[in-house]
Amino acid sequence: MPFLRGLLDSCRCQHEKGNHRALLEALFAWMSSCKGPPAWIADAFCEKLLDWFEHRAPTLDAAFGVRRAAPRGKHLQTLRERQAWRGPILTRIEDLQRRNIPVDIRLFELVGEEIGKSGSFVADVYYEDASVLWRKVFRKLKIRTMSEKHFSGKP
Repeated sequence: MPFLRGLLDSCRCQHEKGNHRALLEALFAWMSSCKGPPAWIADAFCEKLLDWFEHRAPTLDAAFGVRRAAPRGKHLQTLRERQAWRGPILTRIEDLQRRNIPVDIRLFELVGEEIGKSGSFVADVYYEDASVLWRKVFRKLKIRTMSEKHFSGKP
């Protein structure tokens, strides 16, 4: 998997330069694609998590050296709602794409009808930065997606 190898190499370099978020991104990419992370991910992750478990770090944010803040102009409730719908929306769109339905406004409106949201809401969630990695993972893996009859329309 050359794509994954390149992504992990990039994350490793970033982590070694002090970008602690890169560790979380690497772990997510690896665990989404493979079984068992490489030693450098497992060792660094366990070290940071142990800092939190043993109260050397007061929060996971502090343990991993990251800070989660809402983007300017976004309300937490809006972010939570979009995040709750992200999986169902992206999974359904992937399922429909595999049936040769193009990604366009009609697709967003169809998915929106199924979940009781507007097509523009679906499009916004699909194109947000937070969805980029999910879309890449879906494209790289042969993930089983929900069929139409099992799509419940709830996050």
